Amino acid sequence: MTSVNPADLTTESPDGSLSVQFELNESGQLFYTVFKAGNLVLESSQMGITANHADFTSGLAVQSTQLTSCDETYSLPQGKKSQYRNHYNQREIVLEKDGRICKIYFRMYDDGIAFRYELLGEGAVLIQSETSQFNLPDSTGGWAFDWRNDYEGLYTYRSPSEFSSANFAMPVLASIDNNRYWMLLTEGNVYNSNGSYCASHLDGSAGEVMKVAFAPEQTSAISTIYPVQTPYRVAIITDNLNDLANSVLMTNLNPPTTMSDTSWIKTGKSAWSWWSEERSPQWFERQRDYVDFAAENGWDFVTVDAGWDDSWVEQLCTEAADKNVSVVIWTDVDAIDTQQEVDEKLTRWASWGVAGIKVDFMMNDSQMRMATYQLIAEKAGELHMLVNFHGSTKPSGEIRTWPHVTTSEAVRGSEHYKWGEYSTAYQNSTLPFTRNVIGPMDFTPTVISNSNLNTTHAHQLALSVIFESGMQHLADSIDSYEAWKGKNFLNKVPASWDELRVLDAFPGDYAVIARRKGNEWYLGAITSAARTITIDCDFLGAGYTAYIYKDSDDPTMMATDVQAVDSSSVLMLDLASTGGCAILFTNENFLQELQDDASYSASTPNF
Repeated sequence: MTSVNPADLTTESPDGSLSVQFELNESGQLFYTVFKAGNLVLESSQMGITANHADFTSGLAVQSTQLTSCDETYSLPQGKKSQYRNHYNQREIVLEKDGRICKIYFRMYDDGIAFRYELLGEGAVLIQSETSQFNLPDSTGGWAFDWRNDYEGLYTYRSPSEFSSANFAMPVLASIDNNRYWMLLTEGNVYNSNGSYCASHLDGSAGEVMKVAFAPEQTSAISTIYPVQTPYRVAIITDNLNDLANSVLMTNLNPPTTMSDTSWIKTGKSAWSWWSEERSPQWFERQRDYVDFAAENGWDFVTVDAGWDDSWVEQLCTEAADKNVSVVIWTDVDAIDTQQEVDEKLTRWASWGVAGIKVDFMMNDSQMRMATYQLIAEKAGELHMLVNFHGSTKPSGEIRTWPHVTTSEAVRGSEHYKWGEYSTAYQNSTLPFTRNVIGPMDFTPTVISNSNLNTTHAHQLALSVIFESGMQHLADSIDSYEAWKGKNFLNKVPASWDELRVLDAFPGDYAVIARRKGNEWYLGAITSAARTITIDCDFLGAGYTAYIYKDSDDPTMMATDVQAVDSSSVLMLDLASTGGCAILFTNENFLQELQDDASYSASTPNF
């Protein structure tokens, strides 16, 4: 018999827009139901977890409960905004079965929900499975791709009948009640939990019920010690795409960093030769060229990919530092997946002056690999080295704890132009509302020299604004950029932001996104089908100039325009099929910089 009636535990988000109701059925199974503005958005969904010592999926009694709240602000060296607010109400539910205790922490944010389990006890424990569900309303469809260990699938829209037929990688974007509400399903605080858990995916094989399932690489039970906390099971729920893209719920689910000094962490653009010249990381002189280009154009990093040699990296770092450029080097994870290897190699590389590491081929979501992420991140932070995880799991908000993890891949990015099945305008228009919501994304955008390019140059330039990454790798060669009309825009665009606004969008169709850094605004617009977009400049103050890069008749060229604008201005721009535009709104004189490279375009510039 329960001492607390779960029906009395209804909990609301701070603004009251979201509410959750709990129910304990006759079998002692615990369920939750979520409402947005009084409308059902998650039907009755079971919670529970099974360990070798206890099965907390049935026969449960609610022993006690507690309601707490939090409202704090913090800042990070990188991200989609300069200020983060962590504001929630939390319902703690203490479950008892056969003398054993399981706690559920259920957080209610204004833009979503998150819950996790905590098992109490002493000694070793094996976690065998979870019964964590997201029971979506009937007729729910959305954007998803089948799970794969590098998270480099292509998002496609799945109809309600298709939406429940596969194992999906997180995050999954659901459309509730014909786009009345948007719901992003994922998990938080995964590889930041002392190596005690694996990552998970969503099993959609049971109708509209999405079940949390352990990674396929987790072939045995999770072996850990009491007390153990699981990752958070997360549903970001909004009634518009702007709030979805702006959500910082993921970082809020992670603990603050323990670093006493984060002033060494920097963001910026990186020149990167591997995409256009795959063998070039072997050549010291060619990497020197990339350092010189970065220095001349105000880029912050050069990333030296696979093939570098011990004999010259230190010299490259020394020369680069003299030019205010930092060097990042590539490594296979297998080279640094033990404590001894991490200690020896990262310490040696740091002594050379290496500013960061790109760790590749993670490609494993098991508990063992999650511990590797933590091992590398902690040592890198100790040595003041930045980290970029590749072939990796999706982020789960860990940049709050490890702000030096500036980006991670987990996306079908520009590198796939080298192999086929590359990203499309459809995919690019979906990513701002799926993968990039949950953390910085190393898509490596803005490619222009490949013969199989399937978008316009203006679309590619816009991606430098559309996609957020603390270390923004711009993938094409320095030779292509040197002669390109968009170079000066790339030189200007930041890699961390103060504010984000989604002005207009629909996943898979188009996205018009504005980002602010200081007093300047940058806008990127991309589309699948040709369309005319209308930009209301009400986010501006007085005295701005808009420098516009837009589609021309030739998709490999860009037209340009310059206009005086203020908060009352409205811009109308025609975007070509798979096209786009990029705009800088500034109070400063950017005109001369644009005049310097205007001759490259086949179209006649207006300045």
